[in-house]
Amino acid sequence: MVKENNEHPKQERSIQTRELIIKTGLKLFATEGFHDTSTKKIAKAAGISIGNFYNYFKDKKELIIEIFRRNIEQAHSTVINAMFLLDINTKDKKELLRDILNLSLETHKIDPGFHREITKMKFSDPDIRAIQEAEEKKMQAHFLAFIIRYKDDLKVTDIESASQLIVMTIEEVTHSIILFNKPLNDSAKIINSLIEMIYSFLFKE
Repeated sequence: MVKENNEHPKQERSIQTRELIIKTGLKLFATEGFHDTSTKKIAKAAGISIGNFYNYFKDKKELIIEIFRRNIEQAHSTVINAMFLLDINTKDKKELLRDILNLSLETHKIDPGFHREITKMKFSDPDIRAIQEAEEKKMQAHFLAFIIRYKDDLKVTDIESASQLIVMTIEEVTHSIILFNKPLNDSAKIINSLIEMIYSFLFKE
């Protein structure tokens, strides 16, 4: 029994240390980028030894993948769960589309620096790209399940391809507005135009 009581605090400390490394890595990757962030720098910022870092992660690549998986799964789960709570019977379709777009914008406002770094890395790192593509497919499948609820009102015949196109378009616009601050004339007008475009593409008049 004494051994079990001693084990519990050790497990708690281990969890806390791992979470500290993750939190510190997230901050450094977001502000300094993956390539300019070393394991030594992470360990120093976390207040632990480099040896202790390697007790939890074999290298910084494993760490950033762990952070990325957490962030993207949490963001997409938030959007998906909220999307299926929308009342399709009482809300105007354009307002539903606005709600979905706003959900995407809001989730990308969480740790935008880290999202920027990951978005750049997916073009050069096959592991990051594979995770990103797998989550995108999951998001597309959920959006497909969402718009199928409107199947009698749809004018598109290939609903699956339409879902993929819409999710990719929303993602691109969201990245332009939130992550990369592209010089758009007016973000509000862009969002309104996107809603009109998706609505006209999907639904019968």
